[in-house]
Amino acid sequence: MRILVAADRPPVRDGVVLAISARFPDAEIRTAADTAGCRHLLERWVPHVALIDAGLPPVGAMPLCARLHEAKVRTLVVVGGAEEALELLEIGVHGVVSSAQGLEGVAAAVQTVTDGHTHVPPALIGGVLQGLVHRNRQHESARDRLQRLSRREQEVLALLGKGRDHVSIARSLAISPHTARTHIRHVMSKLEVSSRVEAAALAADLGLVMDPVGGRP
Repeated sequence: MRILVAADRPPVRDGVVLAISARFPDAEIRTAADTAGCRHLLERWVPHVALIDAGLPPVGAMPLCARLHEAKVRTLVVVGGAEEALELLEIGVHGVVSSAQGLEGVAAAVQTVTDGHTHVPPALIGGVLQGLVHRNRQHESARDRLQRLSRREQEVLALLGKGRDHVSIARSLAISPHTARTHIRHVMSKLEVSSRVEAAALAADLGLVMDPVGGRP
């Protein structure tokens, strides 16, 4: 089995390697100190499991975890709190672990992820669940607001999501630029947002941007 350990602090990295080696004596373990090192390894040596520090320089673990997910690498991330854990779990990591669990706890979490299970430490479960409930409520509220839009306003929103301005929207829908601006104002008001970009981002986030010709996908 191939295991990648990525952390920028040598004492932490070395300690984790020792703990994992004791649990997986036959594993091939390689290390990286930053996201660039991880990407370099991925180009020529794809691990089965990766243990990543969430604060990995220079940009943190989030973009790297997305790359690992694409490569079908089972990924475990060392996090600082429940909010960070929730964001990572939502993009597809297979587990999160707290440094407070100690080296043995981290190695045990690697075992859990290697066995095909998701690992969330008990201390973070409550916060993760609360975060999920809060986000679900936010999405429900946003969905309710999207239902306020008329069919024409849905078409306008779809075109905003494609980056169109009011002149382009008017041309696509065969309406005047003034009418297009009016529709845009109504969309923003009903969605309770302050900009066109925010309106389009809200709909895209919920997967509810409509096709102006064929209806909702």
